[in-house]
Amino acid sequence: MSAVVGRYPPYETYKTSRRRPPSKRAAKDLTESRLRDSSRKNVRVTSVLALISSRFYEPWSLELFAQNVNVSSSRLSHLFQVHEQTPPMAALKVRRMEWAAVLLRSTHLSVKEVAAGVGILDVCHFVTDFQDIYGLTPAVYRDHKIARMANG
Repeated sequence: MSAVVGRYPPYETYKTSRRRPPSKRAAKDLTESRLRDSSRKNVRVTSVLALISSRFYEPWSLELFAQNVNVSSSRLSHLFQVHEQTPPMAALKVRRMEWAAVLLRSTHLSVKEVAAGVGILDVCHFVTDFQDIYGLTPAVYRDHKIARMANG
């Protein structure tokens, strides 16, 4: 019988025994569950979350995040999905919309100025993203929040 190479014995071993080789999906599930169960988040994911939190207004892309933490963009996406259950760009979008909501409630900036303030230059794109998260357009959200504060 041949020597065991890597994690599993060679396929020939399974031909003579009744054991079946583990499926690729089972091996992937096992790996992901081990990563998810680890008490400590991946350092790269934590670094990207810190960038998102502190510099969300900059023109980020997945490639730029990956370069900042010295991994490929596909590896970063995988790590983010395992640890945060969301892609990095979706986390950036949520952070931007949270800050936009704060600006809409606390300032008299126009919707265009708020969009630029959170790093989105296309106002139509900003309105669509904001409405996806809050269910209201930015202008209606502001009016609704101002009316609520006035009524007590």
